[in-house]
Formats: sequence, C-alpha cells, structure tokens
Amino acid sequence: KIENLKENFDGKLIPSKFKKLEFVNVNFAYNKKIIFKNSNLIINSGTINVIHGLSGIGKTTLLDLICHILELESGDFLIDGTNINRYNIEEWRKKIGYVTQDDTFYNDSLKNNICFGDTEISQESIDEALKISCSKDFIEKLDNGINTNIGEAGSKLSGGQKQRISIARALLKKPLLL
Repeated sequence: KIENLKENFDGKLIPSKFKKLEFVNVNFAYNKKIIFKNSNLIINSGTINVIHGLSGIGKTTLLDLICHILELESGDFLIDGTNINRYNIEEWRKKIGYVTQDDTFYNDSLKNNICFGDTEISQESIDEALKISCSKDFIEKLDNGINTNIGEAGSKLSGGQKQRISIARALLKKPLLL
C-alpha cells in the first residue's frame, strides 16, 4: 500500500547498532490476497537469518517491509522496541544493504560497477568486500582483472558472478543490516 506509506524524514536518528528488529502481529495483503496475518518475527543483531520458500509466499514483501518500502496494514515493526515510524526513514534505508535477484549493471569496468564510480572507496575496502563475497578468484582470472569491461547489463558475467558482485556492492556500504 505505497499510497499509505508513512515516511518520516524528520524522525529520530537511527542507532549505530541495534539489538533486535521485531514484527509484532503484522498484517499485510496485496489486492486482498493475505501475505501476512498476525505474523511475528524477531531478528537479533549479529545473527544470520535465512528466509526461503516457494515463489509468491512473501519473501520479497518481508524485505520491502523491513526497508519500509511498503507500509504494514496493522501491527508494528520495532527497532529495539521503537516503532519504525518514529525514525528517519531515509536514514534507515541508507543503513540497509539489499541484494536483489536482478541487480543493475553498466557497460563499464567491473570496478566502476562495484563502486558506482565512488572514487572515495579505498582499494583495501574493495578487496575486503570482494574477498567476503567470494569474488576475488574469478576476478583475478579475467583478462584485465577488476578493470575488465563487463558488457551491457553485465553480459560478460554469469548469474552467480553478478550475485557475488551485488553482495560486494552491499558490503561496501558497511550496512547496519544486510
């Protein structure tokens, strides 16, 4: 219900760390199709949580609710007990690293696709993100390494390589939540 989205750009600052994200009695539906009904979820800081299931069960919807791209019909989304609507939403979104299934790639070097042209990112940070995302090995095998042009929409990369690069991009943000 994007038309009902409550976006508070003057709200409280997001804490530099959180202990717990919580959905309490959440209800959400698309075109009267119930996606979540009185659903509860707790995500503790420092944990790895896996959300899996068949197509159409609400995985992407849940992530959109966490990013506050969609508004709950009812229930609460809490960050350490405080409702998300009390926080500065723009700041919250900047603190999230989000990797989609189909990310955008440009007909440019791999490095520019990783950094989006941000010249302030150190090579050390890039190398760390590539190592964590398991990208370093395949990049080293490319003719021009990180300076290789990846083609229109990343056509010179496999689907798995694109996913790894998307993860590296997200890691470079040093997100509060990935």
